[in-house]
Amino acid sequence: MATTISSKRQIVIPKKGMIAAGFTEGSRVKVICEGHTLRIVPDKPQQGASRIEDGPGILNYKGRKATLADIKKGIVLGAAKSR
Repeated sequence: MATTISSKRQIVIPKKGMIAAGFTEGSRVKVICEGHTLRIVPDKPQQGASRIEDGPGILNYKGRKATLADIKKGIVLGAAKSR
């Protein structure tokens, strides 16, 4: 993933890199200098592992919450389509 440093010393991180690192727009990061290498790391370590219940919030989803019945119905429909 190649990128360019602007005249204002700004770097655009490619989308794939952002996703892989778990960064989102507005993420606070630290830049660590190690010889001729710069590392970009989260300013604050992630608090534990993500839970499935956190998914809508992480994805900024604003719709209604799925019920357990909705989830079971989706699994049944998905299984039927895959046959």
